[in-house]
Parts: sequence; C-alpha cells; structure tokens
Amino acid sequence: MTWIVIIGILAAAGLIALVVYAVLLVQKVGDVRHEIAVVEDRVTQVTALLGQLELPPGRRD
Repeated sequence: MTWIVIIGILAAAGLIALVVYAVLLVQKVGDVRHEIAVVEDRVTQVTALLGQLELPPGRRD
C-alpha cells in the first residue's frame, strides 16, 4: 500500500510540473510573438525611411 501512495504522489508531482511547464511555455510563446510584431514594425519603419532616400545618379570616372 505504501508503494501505491508513493507512486501516486510522484505521478501527481509530475503532472503538476508538466502543467507549470506548459503555462511557462505559453507565456514564452506570447513574448516571442510580441517581439516578432515589434521587429515587423521596425522593418516597416526602415522600409519607409529607405523609400524616402534620393540617391544621386551613378557616375563613372
């Protein structure tokens, strides 16, 4: 009977650890998605700035 209780406690602890890991993983995925959105915004800004550049015509000496 003691072994059943010990294995049950270990299984419950493993399940709790799995749930905690899943929650942390979901939060990390949210953080990564936010960072991707920030990078996309920066790329859009840089593209707009590059579009405003007026380069002189190329000269060959």
